[in-house]
Amino acid sequence: MRKRSWAWTRVFSAALLLLLLAQLVSLLWLIWNHTPLVPTLDEWEMANFLELADQGRLDLFTFWGFQNEHRIFLPRLILYALINLTGWQRQIIMTVNLGIAIITAMFICAAARRTLGTSTFIAISMPLLMLLFSFAQYENWLFAFQTNFLLAACGIACCLYGLTAQTPGYALGRSGLILAFGGAIVASLSTLAGLLSWPAFLLAIWRFGRWQTALWCASATAIIIPYFIGFPKSTTTVAQSRELLEYALTYLGAPLGFPTVGLAMTYGGLGLVLMALAIGILWRLEVSLSTIMPWLTLGLYALAGMALTTLGRAGFGREQALTSRYQLFSSLWWISLLVVSAFVVRLRRQRHGRAMASSGLAWHATVTIAVLVTSILFVGLLRANALGFVEAQEWQSEQIAHKDCALHYNTAPDDCLRYFYVSAPIVRIHLAFLEQHQFNIFRGQSPDLERLPDNHSALAIIDTVARQPGDSRALVVNGDQPIQVAGWALDRVAAAPVAAVYLLIDDRYTYRTSYGSDRPDVAATLSLPAVSRVGFTATLPAGIFTPGKHTLNVRTVTADGRARADGTQPIVIEVR
Repeated sequence: MRKRSWAWTRVFSAALLLLLLAQLVSLLWLIWNHTPLVPTLDEWEMANFLELADQGRLDLFTFWGFQNEHRIFLPRLILYALINLTGWQRQIIMTVNLGIAIITAMFICAAARRTLGTSTFIAISMPLLMLLFSFAQYENWLFAFQTNFLLAACGIACCLYGLTAQTPGYALGRSGLILAFGGAIVASLSTLAGLLSWPAFLLAIWRFGRWQTALWCASATAIIIPYFIGFPKSTTTVAQSRELLEYALTYLGAPLGFPTVGLAMTYGGLGLVLMALAIGILWRLEVSLSTIMPWLTLGLYALAGMALTTLGRAGFGREQALTSRYQLFSSLWWISLLVVSAFVVRLRRQRHGRAMASSGLAWHATVTIAVLVTSILFVGLLRANALGFVEAQEWQSEQIAHKDCALHYNTAPDDCLRYFYVSAPIVRIHLAFLEQHQFNIFRGQSPDLERLPDNHSALAIIDTVARQPGDSRALVVNGDQPIQVAGWALDRVAAAPVAAVYLLIDDRYTYRTSYGSDRPDVAATLSLPAVSRVGFTATLPAGIFTPGKHTLNVRTVTADGRARADGTQPIVIEVR
């Protein structure tokens, strides 16, 4: 019998390994073959950090600042380092994020194995891994900014692993205590939901002693109070009680019911019922909850996250509860339910062997619950994974189709740039900075102006700024409106058009112009009739200037592309 059991364990373990590899390979394929280079949505925040660093104004307080209602201190540090190391190669950042998720899975799997034993852990590991690496969470895998959620989940998993590191007598060892505290701190400095780890895991800490509990509460106070200093005021619409309940159930059931609201609500309600039944069986058996308490508090954390998200987002409607990235936290509820249910079955099986006559009805009820939980998880996960994989490709296809807008940001229509962020002017400003510093999509796509040697072979003039002559002594422009600039440039040594023209702002920043318009007046004045397509135009986005005086000049790339040359007549404008 033991040989058969060992053989079954090896076969099942091999199948699990193949499943995990298939899931990871598929995610890596999506990351490297089905995502654009261009940053999107909240990722543009990191462009502000690069610009501040370029100005010498970046400090730790900037990293500590709020991003909406979150202080994402640690994720910002990681993202900033990766952006500078990789030239903002999004695919590398997303691969690192996947690595963080793998570490999270290792913590959770190790904790489950400690609690359940090897054979029971192997029996539940397939749905557990499908929850952790679900395609329905596609935003967490294909959105580079999701380092914040993934790092918070990793901190929670580390905390869980530390709390299951029990020495004989259920005394929390030093290493387990360090892991628990470290995980809670990492989660807290990654996203607002990370703060919930302190109250949620308090019950698990409580059973280890007074001084551990006191230290836990003191640490929570030391982090939570500074966190909420300067907390932004909420503008969220208050939802009705029914809307709150529907949103909460949809949120909780999303990992299995995605992308259908009604199905997710059903799963959410069923999950609550099954957890209540499992806890009821444990209570009836008069079992000490010390061993399973970390997993119960993990479920409590997931419920607290559900409540927090519901209060903040329910006004946007039930469909918003299905948001792909939220499923990282709601999946923790199902992992908790899975482990608690497996623990109940394992416990009942042990007692069934010792007292078969007195355990009939309870044993069958326990097995029934276990079969229900496993079946629900498998059916829901298979459906959610399949539909999530399809939706992930559709989501990324739209952005890939519009990537050329980013390369030609100076002439691209606003509607095209809005695929990457809601404000097209902000996208243009950031893309101009990325082009100047050869980040992201511009790596190797345009000349590196900073490295080209200077020469004086170009002749470049700004004719008009905001329809005012460039030679005016008092150029005043409205900074809240787009500013149109026009002029001309040519390579006087080669007697030919230059390779590229940029506006040089305050002798520091460049903005690409549209070059090559017909200027017969220039050709006639310079007696070069063959060189007429030397005009340039640019529309500087609203908000690119701060109020005050600024200089504008022209920076060109010579006709042979080997040098740069600046205009000899910079102008001063006053922005109001």
